[in-house]
Amino acid sequence: MKKLIGIFLLILMSVFTPEVNASTAGGIETSGQGRFGLGISTVFVIKRDLEHANKEVLSLETISEIEMDGYQILFKPSYGLSDDLDIYGIIGMQEFDVDSKGSVPGFASSTYVDTLERDVAYGVGLKFKYDLREDWVAGVDARYLLAGHEAKSTENYLGNTFSAKYNSAEYEEWQVALLAGRQMKNFSPYAGLKYSELAIELTESPIWVDMRYESDNDLGIFLGLDYDWGGWSSNLEIDLLTETSIGLGTSCQF
Repeated sequence: MKKLIGIFLLILMSVFTPEVNASTAGGIETSGQGRFGLGISTVFVIKRDLEHANKEVLSLETISEIEMDGYQILFKPSYGLSDDLDIYGIIGMQEFDVDSKGSVPGFASSTYVDTLERDVAYGVGLKFKYDLREDWVAGVDARYLLAGHEAKSTENYLGNTFSAKYNSAEYEEWQVALLAGRQMKNFSPYAGLKYSELAIELTESPIWVDMRYESDNDLGIFLGLDYDWGGWSSNLEIDLLTETSIGLGTSCQF
């Protein structure tokens, strides 16, 4: 219950706290030359399909139906190098579960849950905006994100549960997003394409073999909306194909 209450409070923070065009692709606007921004975004990953990238470590068992879900809460301080170019940092926390199914010929299937426990995530990014004509804008957002986690794997086989920790778990992601949108008074709807590579490595377990998961589909699309409140703005973004996720945030510069 305390965990749920904490997540709920952080969601409220992401909606009502000043931020730098948060969410997964980052919105359209930049901070402006010589200006700083600071904020928070909350991203809920409902589903992301992964693949088992080191199949050679398992001689008989086939791992399939690999899906990841979880959330990220990320602070993003930014600085405008020019009116159209921002550099930003990322610092926050994240937590994910990776669900999968293991099959061995002649035996009943097992289900696995690899839990990447809540821990610190950090990274850097660049955002570029280009005015096309009148109120149409295009942009590029690129970022790199890294996190180290405490992790454990739990197997369920015929109603029996086995669990053990991994001594090392690393999450690494980088993405490039191309977006275009229109500025209409207070509203700025936008859409775009995103290329995102993700790798999760689980190593050094007393009983489990080392595992490496990678994103099954690196190319996705997203739809978003910025709303300008005058001095600060809110952001909503939905990602599809690469992952199914919803991002909430707000933005301001000073």
